[in-house]
Amino acid sequence: MLKKMILTAIMIACTAGVTMAFDADIKGDLSIDYSSKYIWRGKAISDESVMQTGLDFKIDNIKVGIWGNMDITNDLEERNNFTKVDYYIEYGDKLGDMMKYCIGAKRFDFDIDNSNYVMGTPMATTEVYAGLGMDMMLNPMIKAYYDVDEAQDGMNIRGCVSESMELSDGIGLDCSASVGWTNDKSNEVYWGSDDDAFQDFKANVGMPIAMGDWTLTPNVTYVALLDSDMREADGFYASDDPDYFYAGVGLSTSF
Repeated sequence: MLKKMILTAIMIACTAGVTMAFDADIKGDLSIDYSSKYIWRGKAISDESVMQTGLDFKIDNIKVGIWGNMDITNDLEERNNFTKVDYYIEYGDKLGDMMKYCIGAKRFDFDIDNSNYVMGTPMATTEVYAGLGMDMMLNPMIKAYYDVDEAQDGMNIRGCVSESMELSDGIGLDCSASVGWTNDKSNEVYWGSDDDAFQDFKANVGMPIAMGDWTLTPNVTYVALLDSDMREADGFYASDDPDYFYAGVGLSTSF
């Protein structure tokens, strides 16, 4: 998987270089984050400390990128391994003065020992998605993801609100909250449930601090599973209280 990540990063860089020759508007983002857990759509991918890295390029209205989650403990015998890598391409634009939309595709590659899970996780799958949002107070956004691969016909719909404010010169506050709903096809693969259900609630608070060309962002996150079947088959440990409160810090830059 590491080789695939490197190759993909090279491809992104090459694409950016070729496009630069045609004077396209190119922007890049790089992020390096530490988190005490990695919870994806309410599912515990890593219940111990992780490092997460992301690199993407935006070429006019098209964004391509790669993102990876690396375990840094040996709790699951995955130390220094990328347990999940995402590859994505997205097109986004505005609709009038207030509305915006996006369409895209994501490839999820998992490199985990499924025996650690109460319910398994596909080793790889692909989703296409579309989103619609508004530039207004709380910036409401809804995205629908449709699986065309392992969890075929699986659908995940996520609604999100977010707000950012400046606390002082160079210091801000970012707040967001989201709720996810999944259909029976997706739940059967990831949770062993054959029902449609609201999946999880997630809230995050971060404090971005400008440091020259970089931004340091300490943050805290709370995740709660909303469905009783999912709570019984949660993550690695099937805990009696599968709600998560965890913290992290991120370092990011744009170029």
